[in-house]
Order: sequence, then structure tokens, then C-alpha cells
Amino acid sequence: MMKEQLRSTFKELLTLHAISGSEEILLPYIEEKVKPYLDDVYYDNFGNLIANKKGNGKKLLICAHADEIGFLVRNITKDGFLLFAKVGGTPDKIMQARKVIVDGKLNGIIGIRPGHLHTPEERTKIYQAKECYIDIGASSKEEALAMGVNIGSTAVFESDYMELNNSDLICSRAVDDRIGCAILIELIKEIAAKPVDYDVYFVFGKQEEVGLKGARAVGNTINPDIAIALDTTLSGDTPDVNFENEVPLALGAGAVCLLSEGATRGGFMDRRVRTLIEEAAANCNEKLQYASFLGYSLATDANELSVSGIGAAAGTIAIPRRYSHTPVELMNINDAVSAYNILLSMISLM
Repeated sequence: MMKEQLRSTFKELLTLHAISGSEEILLPYIEEKVKPYLDDVYYDNFGNLIANKKGNGKKLLICAHADEIGFLVRNITKDGFLLFAKVGGTPDKIMQARKVIVDGKLNGIIGIRPGHLHTPEERTKIYQAKECYIDIGASSKEEALAMGVNIGSTAVFESDYMELNNSDLICSRAVDDRIGCAILIELIKEIAAKPVDYDVYFVFGKQEEVGLKGARAVGNTINPDIAIALDTTLSGDTPDVNFENEVPLALGAGAVCLLSEGATRGGFMDRRVRTLIEEAAANCNEKLQYASFLGYSLATDANELSVSGIGAAAGTIAIPRRYSHTPVELMNINDAVSAYNILLSMISLM
């Protein structure tokens, strides 16, 4: 039952486009979903959405980020083409000849010079965002403006929800981290009428993809004793990844206990948090996968939550997904159910 509920909630969240800095498109929708279950639902000064379940004083914070990667219009040419910058870590090599949705309503294409005109160098060149443009079918700047586009407009890849032959394998843009938001919504529904020991703060955070900023703000204001980032992470079960030496994680093998992360200033899961996660997983008979990405340019909100305010015992529970930061991120919904069950068990054990 929870698998289908998570699937449904995830699909609903995908209907709204909310790149970093435009989370106000999505957060009110989530607010309306959780308000019937918890009385204390509010925004902090940074704009993070927080839902609080009152307990007996100590604070547990669980954070999923509401933003997704995308593009920001930086200018419009006299001929009506949109010049743009990347928001978040979209690889340059996947941008060209992709369909996009501008401001949640306009169809567009990231244009490409005709292949028949390519020089030998152009055939293998990877173009950067500043060399690309979005075609929305306008013939002039005035026509583009009349369509409602302006500097600051946003775009995301057009990428419909899709299930593979095994319907548990779900492909879409923004698996990172709409699936985390879906899990938090379902957790709120489940514990709303139950007593809890800790004060539990469910946070739908802003601007994770551009520097973990929402986590920094909310960590400073709430000062949790324990903080969990609920996010997605890499999967190593494809032919182009070394499973043993790079990413020993697979789809369908359970939620991930992310022990360390970060390229230059690494973050480490607090041992107390690891113990809590392992006890919770054992309590609900869920498998755990383990990974360390120390030395990689991968970081979650746990990095900021651990050192914000007076500091917190922090760690990350993640759902593995293939093809990260592309329009075709792929996850196994059973791993999301695993993360949900572990978090629910953790709250009940605390």
C-alpha cells in the first residue's frame, strides 16, 4: 500500500517545476498537503517549509530539498531566442537538442547548430550553457515578452513520468529530491495522531542544489539534536561504473546509509546517527546499503546541518538512482519504501 501511495504522491509533485530559487511554486502545494495533519506548519525567514510534530523537548529534524536543477533565462535576443544559465549541476553534454518547459507552461527546445554544417571539431565539442539558447517559437523579443517570458524566467527539462517493464523502476526528471519530499509527506500523515518523544521537524528545504543553503538556515534556527538529510544518491549497477571501486550501490537493494561525503571538506555521519539508523532498519526488517563518497563532489544537507547553529549529530539516508542530474533519473520505488520504513521506525524508537 505504501509503495503505491509514494508513487502517487511523487507523480503529483512532478507536475510542478521548482528550480533552486523558485521553490515558492512547489512549497505552497506541499503546505496544503500537510496542513490537515499537523497544526504547526510554517515558513522560516529563508523560505523553508517546516512542519513540526510536538514531543518532549529534544529535537529531531528530517530534511528533504524541494528544489531541482534547471535553467534561468538571462536575456532574450532580438529574434526571440532565450539565453540562459544553468541552475545546479546539469552536465553540459546532455543539454543540446532537449525539450524544455519554460515557466511551467511554454514548450521550448535547447537549439543546436545543424549537424550538416558541423566542422570536424564541432562534431565532438561539448557546448556550455552560455553558448546555447532556448527556442520557444518566438520571432522577436517583443513576441517572447508577450508570451510571458522575461529575464528570470525558469526552465526544466521536459521529461514525463515513465515506468519501465518492471513497473517498480521509475524514470523522471527531479527524482532528486521529489521522492524525498514524497516520503516526508507520507511520514507526516502516518505520525500525525501518534505521540512522539522528540520534537520532530519535517523540513522541505530550499536551494540545496546551489549550496545547501536552506539546510544552513534551518539548522541555525531550529538547532536540532539529531538531523537527517533525506536525499538521493548514486547507483553503481550500470556497465560504465565500477561497482566495487566507485559506487557499491544498486537499485532495489534498499535505502543507503551514507557514511561520508564531500570533495575537499568531507562530512561524516555521526556514529550515534548510524546506530539509530541501523537499529531502526533492524526493527522494521529493512536492508541497508552503505557508501562513502569522501573525495567526490557530492554533498547533502547533512553537511550543513551538522555544523549549523550549535551543531547536530547528523547523517544521510538516501535512495539510489541512476543517471543523476539528467532528465532520465531512474529509481526503484522499493528503495523509497525502505527509506520510509526506516525513518518511521526511527521516530518510534526515539
